[in-house]
Amino acid sequence: IVLGDEAKEMMSEFLNLDSEIPFYEGVSLGNSSRIVLFLAAPGSNKTRKISKVFSEKQRSILKNILKNGHISKTRGLRKFIYSMMKIYFSTLPIYEK
Repeated sequence: IVLGDEAKEMMSEFLNLDSEIPFYEGVSLGNSSRIVLFLAAPGSNKTRKISKVFSEKQRSILKNILKNGHISKTRGLRKFIYSMMKIYFSTLPIYEK
């Protein structure tokens, strides 16, 4: 889950994805096939509602993944989000004084 324009641009470049497409299935990342979602940042005035951003088919894919245990438990979801944040922060440049 990629939130906000800056993160979207960075992750789309990092993963070689078109940032205008909000849903990608089967992205190879960390030796696994992943789903990448681009959403507006919390608090932005852009559309963030899942039912308006993703198609019925895309929402169905997400529901099946959550329902069938890939990320079914809160711990799994936290681990998934943490891994995405770790990837994001590992790509940021480090500035020295």
